[in-house]
Amino acid sequence: MATVKESESRLVFIIDKTLHNNFRVRAAEDKLSQKAFIQGVLQAYVDDDSNIVEFVQRLTGLAQKNSEKQNRNLKRAEEAMKRFTPFDSDELDNIFDAIAKENPNI
Repeated sequence: MATVKESESRLVFIIDKTLHNNFRVRAAEDKLSQKAFIQGVLQAYVDDDSNIVEFVQRLTGLAQKNSEKQNRNLKRAEEAMKRFTPFDSDELDNIFDAIAKENPNI
């Protein structure tokens, strides 16, 4: 591994192997090293380049939509549980406590 100068910092992350291979191919097709690509994207992000800002907004919007969808699905599941479960959690606890009291060997 290359020596890191005091003015430099190492950036390490793990990605899917297929994604990495596809990235290497695309970067090579564009005659870019992986380092040059990552540095360019990072610099554009830090500099508020409008193309990167738009991409980040789409990216965070997508994440937000996925989060909202998960929340809606969770609420639907909770509502279904309420409709199809005749007891609330306290009542269920009481039922199980009563069963355990009557049948200590269970």
